[in-house]
Amino acid sequence: MSRPAVVRRVVAAAVLPLALTSLSACGSDEGAEAEDSSSSSTGGSAAADTPEAGSTVAPADFADLYRESFDNTTTAHMNMKLAMMGQQITGAGDVDYSQDSPAVAMTMDGAAFGGQSLEVRMLDNVMYLDMGSMTQGKFVKMDLDSPDSPLGSLADSMDPSRSMDALESALEKVTYVGADGDGDHYEATVDTAAMMKGMGQDVPASAQLPKTLSYDAWFDSEGRFSRMVMDMGSAGTTEMKLSDFGADVSIEAPPADQITDQGLSMAG
Repeated sequence: MSRPAVVRRVVAAAVLPLALTSLSACGSDEGAEAEDSSSSSTGGSAAADTPEAGSTVAPADFADLYRESFDNTTTAHMNMKLAMMGQQITGAGDVDYSQDSPAVAMTMDGAAFGGQSLEVRMLDNVMYLDMGSMTQGKFVKMDLDSPDSPLGSLADSMDPSRSMDALESALEKVTYVGADGDGDHYEATVDTAAMMKGMGQDVPASAQLPKTLSYDAWFDSEGRFSRMVMDMGSAGTTEMKLSDFGADVSIEAPPADQITDQGLSMAG
């Protein structure tokens, strides 16, 4: 497989955990309002009461905890590690949750990039991608709402309510593992096809994804989402950590003279 093809697939793979974590956060206010105006039997108890270690947690309660964990989060620093297709990729950057659609700016490094760093910015449902020499040192602009975008099929993932709904509807089992150095640890078994379908995607036959995947999430002492590990078996693993909550963050689109019209295909 050519290096550009590997890079394109890694970029596509990186969008999924972003959609299921940082980009689902802007639905927290809406979820809180819905809870206040409803007579739901959960009543927010998932966030108020810590279950016993080893006990099973209702998927709806876990989803409520997940959504509510972002209520008091404005910004955070993000670190990511991916092991996919024989490639080790690391990423670091910042997330701003205070906007209507959370903004992300991160840099990714790995052998797949041929010694170059890959820069990603995402805001207002638009992704800007600088792939070094493969994009002439400029950013390719991809409108995730456009059906012509190479990542257009992931546009629904950027909708906060749909991204969390996609995960919740695919949860087969959730267990509270217990408290450790990273906080309260939950482990979920997720139906891969159901999750992807909920995000408007099909699982390609070539993806080598397992029928179910393991999704672990941690919440810190203040109830904030702080770590995620997604294990996809032989297809690889993804780990994301959030820290430095509330730090000053500035994420902006690249200036016009740093954006190229060169197309970017995710095929290959």
